[in-house]
Amino acid sequence: MAAGDIILENGGTVTASDIQQIAAAVKSQLASESKDLSQYENVETLSGVSSLPGFMESGATKKLVRVALSVLKGVDGKTPEITSDGQAIKWRYTGETQWNTLVQLSLLKGDKGEDGEKVQLRKGDTGIEWKYEDEEAWNTLVPMADLSFTYDELTDEQKQEISKKPILSEVSATAGDTASGSFSPDGTDEQGNPKYVLNLVSPRGEKGETGKTPILQKGTITTLEPTEEATFELVQSGTDGSGNPIYKMNLGLPKGNPGDGSGNPIYKMNLGLPKGNPGDGSGNVYVDPSGLTGGKQYVFQPTSAGSATGTFHPIENATDESNGLMSKEEHSKLGAMKEVIRFPKEIFNLTDASETEDIRSAFGMNHMNIYSMFINICSFWDIDGGEEYAKKCYIGNYECLLGYEYKGTSPTKCTLHFIINDKGKIRDIAVSSFIEDSNYVLTCKVTESGGGADDTYWLPTEVYNLKSGATKEEILTAIGDTTALQNALNNGKKIYIKGPVLLSIVNIPVSISFLSNIFQISFPYVLNTNSYAAEKIIQVSANDGYVKLIYFGGYEVKPEVYSLTSSSSSEDISTSVGGESGLKEIIQAIKDGNRLVIRGTNESLGGMVVNQDLMCNCYEESENGDINLMISGIGYGLFGGIAGFLAISYTKSSNTFSCSYSSIS
Repeated sequence: MAAGDIILENGGTVTASDIQQIAAAVKSQLASESKDLSQYENVETLSGVSSLPGFMESGATKKLVRVALSVLKGVDGKTPEITSDGQAIKWRYTGETQWNTLVQLSLLKGDKGEDGEKVQLRKGDTGIEWKYEDEEAWNTLVPMADLSFTYDELTDEQKQEISKKPILSEVSATAGDTASGSFSPDGTDEQGNPKYVLNLVSPRGEKGETGKTPILQKGTITTLEPTEEATFELVQSGTDGSGNPIYKMNLGLPKGNPGDGSGNPIYKMNLGLPKGNPGDGSGNVYVDPSGLTGGKQYVFQPTSAGSATGTFHPIENATDESNGLMSKEEHSKLGAMKEVIRFPKEIFNLTDASETEDIRSAFGMNHMNIYSMFINICSFWDIDGGEEYAKKCYIGNYECLLGYEYKGTSPTKCTLHFIINDKGKIRDIAVSSFIEDSNYVLTCKVTESGGGADDTYWLPTEVYNLKSGATKEEILTAIGDTTALQNALNNGKKIYIKGPVLLSIVNIPVSISFLSNIFQISFPYVLNTNSYAAEKIIQVSANDGYVKLIYFGGYEVKPEVYSLTSSSSSEDISTSVGGESGLKEIIQAIKDGNRLVIRGTNESLGGMVVNQDLMCNCYEESENGDINLMISGIGYGLFGGIAGFLAISYTKSSNTFSCSYSSIS
């Protein structure tokens, strides 16, 4: 037996050569049946996979094992948080307090790139298309198919939303320079439908030409029968030389019922008399019918109490001298009564805030009837003799004066003034009725005067302090609200101005007048406690404004002016006229229309009291500030004689005065 041989239990022998042959055969068999990893199925998920193959080492020994997937699962990591403090991007794990810098923001900003090409977008045939501005061809950005969808593709919420109906809740129209329109949300209704407000801006039209002023003339007055209704007719009868339309008003007025020949009015009294209690007889009375006349009314007089026999006496009309159905005293009172117009007492409670429906309700009539009534009243009173038809007016139990005004051709706007004396205050309830945009409109304006502080309007003290020569802007600034001032004047208020308290002049009455677009204010003005008074006149027009101070006794020049000569020093001249400002004030007084006067004691004339009128011959105020003034007068010792001329000059650059005079001896 050779080395390497193996003896089997049955006695057989396996040589080393046999072993090598067996090993080669086994190796060949294994090679034919084994698979490469690439030959196994490749799966994309671990679902259903329980383990993976692997090698386990134990010292120098290795063996093939299966590794369960559960042991390959990693441990849960920590959740990071990211933030920025404006300087850097920072991070930390959830639960930690310390932030760690990840990267500075400055490192993320690159250099400014070159300007990109401008891109244009449009809706094309194929969908939304784009191209660069300098290119010709358009490129499809989003195909039309991607932009469309069907109703079934909408969610339930989307379907519900698009099924809602928009509601126009309001239209807001305003005037402006350019026409425009827009919708603004206004909430939803009870069904969830969206409501919108339509905002419209209508451009103002160009100002039209001035309309023609209608001229109303008296037409015909026709006497109608007592049973006929009064009539009114407005007929155009040509134009005047300026093209203004002329209208004639023709009236039909019912005459009164015929009298009894004495000129006394006849009144018919209709009475409803209750029946007497039933009697024992048939209810008839027994009267001798002879002498009874048809058409007359009689009263039965029984012969005795409880008797049905008697006579009929005719019912005579009472007169101021004899009794009738009423006593002569009652008849006299009735004859003294005049017809009146009574308006509902609710009119007394109307205010500026009353609207059309409030006013209509107060009158208790519909809009058209109110408008017709206003036109009739205005038309009756606007003709010659119309006051004959005027009746005493009452609002409830308040007797009132009734005034009127109207504007327009038809006329289109009538205003009735109900003027009432209410506990010392005169209340004017002015109710206007007119047609606007084919609708009847009623407005009310209530004004009161008298009875206390509400009757007074105060001008600011700044108005009192305005200087002569003030500009229009300075005047309007001092006055403040000119509309309120005009309303105060229109409402009959007393107007005062607050004067300087130091002069004990506090409440100064003011006179004001308005004419078209010009108003003038005047009030007493006191210069100081030791001087004389003046009147300050302030006038403002559309293009200009001025303040004038009119001195009642003339503008006083200092007595020292009386003694000025050609040799007077600059200082003496300055003292005499009050310096530069004083010389300007003298010239302003001349501009205001004042005469000059020297009034006072002249020490250079031995204490003589002078009262000398002067006349301004000319003055000049140069742009460089130089001033020249020439005055003249007649008086003892004036300007070196009994009369003369005095020229005073002021040089702004040197701030010096000089004068020269020419005397007449």
